Amino acid sequence: MFFLYAPHPLTVAAIGTLLTGSFIYVALGWWKLRQSRQELERINKCLPPRGVYRNLEPFIAFDMILSLLSAAKNKKLLQWFNGHFQTYGPTFVVQTIPKYAIHTTEAENIKTAYSLKFDDWSVRPARQSFKHLMNGSTFMSDGAAWSHSRGILRPMFVKDRITDLELYEAHFQKLLKLIPEDGSTFDISALFHRYAFDVSSEFLFGESLDSLGSPTDAKVQLAHDIELTIQDAADRFRKSLLYRWLRRPGVDQAVSNVLSSTTRYAQEALDRAVEDQKHARGEHKATRPYSFLDEMARQTQDLERMSHEATSLMFAGKDTTAGLLGSMWYLFARHPEVWDKLLAEVDQLEGAPPTYEWVKNAKYLRYCEHEAMRLYPVTPILPPRVANKNTVLPLGGGKDGKSPLFVPKGTALIVHIYSANRRQEIYGKDAEEFKPERWEDLRPGWAYTPFGGGPRICVGQQFALTEVYYLTVRLMQHFRRIECRDSRPFIEDLAGVILSPDGGVQVGLYPA
Repeated sequence: MFFLYAPHPLTVAAIGTLLTGSFIYVALGWWKLRQSRQELERINKCLPPRGVYRNLEPFIAFDMILSLLSAAKNKKLLQWFNGHFQTYGPTFVVQTIPKYAIHTTEAENIKTAYSLKFDDWSVRPARQSFKHLMNGSTFMSDGAAWSHSRGILRPMFVKDRITDLELYEAHFQKLLKLIPEDGSTFDISALFHRYAFDVSSEFLFGESLDSLGSPTDAKVQLAHDIELTIQDAADRFRKSLLYRWLRRPGVDQAVSNVLSSTTRYAQEALDRAVEDQKHARGEHKATRPYSFLDEMARQTQDLERMSHEATSLMFAGKDTTAGLLGSMWYLFARHPEVWDKLLAEVDQLEGAPPTYEWVKNAKYLRYCEHEAMRLYPVTPILPPRVANKNTVLPLGGGKDGKSPLFVPKGTALIVHIYSANRRQEIYGKDAEEFKPERWEDLRPGWAYTPFGGGPRICVGQQFALTEVYYLTVRLMQHFRRIECRDSRPFIEDLAGVILSPDGGVQVGLYPA
């Protein structure tokens, strides 16, 4: 038999006091946060955002996600965003409950978030779609962990590492054998991807995947799995909550193969480091070509970090270089006057392979690269950063968008390089046209940040550019004429995270 007892009056009073105290504590905390926010807004003279994209479903922006997926499917994602910047202005807000995201093309906003108030922003919260691949890498780190990782990476990209032109030359010779010399139509961008793949893998692992030569079945499978894994990482970010229903077949096995392969390369580097220590005690030390993982093994014995760092750099280096080369040669094929002018600069070498110093000082070559990167940036939308505290951006508020904009903690900031590079007030009314000569006097500063900026600027930028410049020169020394074999306008291919021309770059090349 059960007996029910009424609670003692003192118990009721104690519970009531506790609940009342908790409510008061929460209310005071909310009030203090609100006061702090209002004070920050007042001091910085913040005004409400000029442009606001309002979702019909305000919690996860489901309707916007569907619209974005539709635009991406139709290969018009960049046009979609470009149209909204024209509608809402260079900075607009996407509101959801309880947070919102800020999309911007403003140079001053980029400079503030990426440099002046660098510590107010974190990258890790917005990069969870890459966590399974590179959780311990610099790409995923913030704060002290990032500073430590960056310190390990920086020495591996010093001048004597990126000026080893023999690495580029060896793979150029393999690429050259695959180009038809009778003017037959072929996709040169596909060869660029294989070239960049081989250069990156040799630089990172000390062993090329040899996609331009005669790769083993295992290397062919690894190359396929890396491509699939890159596409999957982009899917995880873009498809958000819909990803589990829209994931690509074979992804789990591909990810497993990529991670096991980079881990194996990292373990081999650690084993070699142990052997090197033995040699340092008097035994003969065998000479080996430079390897990123070998260098990293001298500074850390963290196998997972080495594997994740190598995976991160493989993804960044391979597609970035190939994407830029593809865009440059897509434009060369459509602008014979630019080709002829660049050819005249290349002919100064009289057929000799370029040195690093020559490449560094080749002005028109640099103008062509800048202009191709401006029109078709390899990373057209930079990975989001998330405010780790209440902060302020200098532009985006008020009816004209020229006033400071308050940014609540947890807000995502998305920088749109593709749209920023088409602003006519910076690049002129001909901003949509390919004109390398504009860079003779153009100094856009933070308005042009294809590799990001500030402390987190791409650590491999100079390595990638040297690779692009060198290969372009060597190809132009062998081929004197280029013909476009695909007259379609540029159609975006964003299957991964790097922008490429849809359908590749179909050309015909004629040797001297």
